[in-house]
Formats: sequence, structure tokens, C-alpha cells
Amino acid sequence: MSVKRFLFVCLLVLVVSWTILYSFALALPHIARAQDVRFTCTEFIGYSQTNQWIPTAAVIMNNGGQDRVQLRWQSGGDAADWANPNYVGWTAAPQNPCDVGSATPDRVILDVTHPIYLTPANTGGDPVGYSESIIRSAVATIRQRKPSATTILLQPVVGGPNHATCPWAGAELGLNRASYNHPFIHQAIGRVVGGDVGFGFDSQVAACSQYSDSIGHLTSGGITTVGQAIGVYYRDLGLALAPTTTPV
Repeated sequence: MSVKRFLFVCLLVLVVSWTILYSFALALPHIARAQDVRFTCTEFIGYSQTNQWIPTAAVIMNNGGQDRVQLRWQSGGDAADWANPNYVGWTAAPQNPCDVGSATPDRVILDVTHPIYLTPANTGGDPVGYSESIIRSAVATIRQRKPSATTILLQPVVGGPNHATCPWAGAELGLNRASYNHPFIHQAIGRVVGGDVGFGFDSQVAACSQYSDSIGHLTSGGITTVGQAIGVYYRDLGLALAPTTTPV
């Protein structure tokens, strides 16, 4: 082999090696945040809409590692139900239990909804205050039922795009209930967070057409959109709230 050919081959090997190493270096940040290992077991608490998107979100959050996500839900399980320490949902087994710590989850994420439209008439003139009071009671019950949880996150029902309300023919107020209530719940959560209680993901559909009914269930497209967004958010440590044992 000539000297020139030898040098050319050496140069080619160096270029290829550098390209591979550079690509690997770029991937490192993603690998580092691929699974939120701060928590052994995250328990989502919710209702039928939660049950729709949780399979997609959990796969993304686990990202090929051990199962760290489980769901505790009941059909119609609104925040007032979960505020009741004797609610049947508390004694039912969780769905898809975590590989480790299923009975003692160290993070709980409450998906907040209400069974009524949060109108002034339905809430004593204060939709946000009404929701806040129920959420605070639910947080207190979570502390009682899940004392192992060092972090509690509050996530509103899936809202309309950019917090907009979505028209729905034949529905009360002519509006989709989830989209109507979402902004009030979002504001109420803002009043409750502090200490070991934080904001969860602000979930929203990409378009009103991703709702399948007047109360807020999702179409298959909506399930994919919302589930992926929620999963990526928690997988990538979107919430910068470190675990703490300091109560509110």
C-alpha cells in the first residue's frame, strides 16, 4: 500500500470514529433523562379519562426499564371521591403495579376532575375556591392513605387547546365539560402547590376534535397525543421538584 493510500485510510478511520463518538455524546443527555429514577413507584390516581392515556404514558416513562408507574382509578372517580378516605378506590388493587414498592409509592400524581360544570351557580359563586377546597381535602387524604409518598403532584383534567373551551352540541352550556373546567382547576392547583405538593403536567388536547364526548373522554388520536405528551414530560423530568418530606 502506498503512503498516500495509507494516510487516506487512516484519515477516513479517524473521521468515522469521530462521527460515531460525537453522535454518542449528543445522545448522552437523552440517555441520562430516559427514566426518572428519583422515584421507585409513581401512582397515578384518577378516573376513566386517566385510564385512557395511562398505558401510552407509562410505556414512555418506563422507557424499557423496570415498571415504575401504576394506576389507581375508578370510573367517575372525581377529586371529591378521592378526598373521602373510605372511598372504594382506595382499597382496590392498583392497575399494572410497579415492580418495586407498589404498596408504598413514593410519588403520587392526582388527576383532578369534577363531576359538574364549575359555574358560579354550581359552586357558590367561586369556581376556583370550590375546586381548591376539594383538592386540599384530597391531598390530605393522600397523605393519610399513602404516607410513603414524598412528592404529590396535581394534574388537571385534560383541557382544550391552549386552555380554550370546546363547543359541544347538546351539552350543558353547549361546551365540553373537561375543557370548561380545566382553567378553573388549573388556577385552584396553583393555590394548593407548595412544599412537597407540586404542579403536574398541564395536559391539553391538540384540537377540540380529540374529545369523543361532552364530558371529556378522548378519541384514539387524543389518547395518543395526550399520553405521549404526559409520558415525555415525566420521563424527561419536566418538573424540577425534588422529593422532600416537608409537609405543606
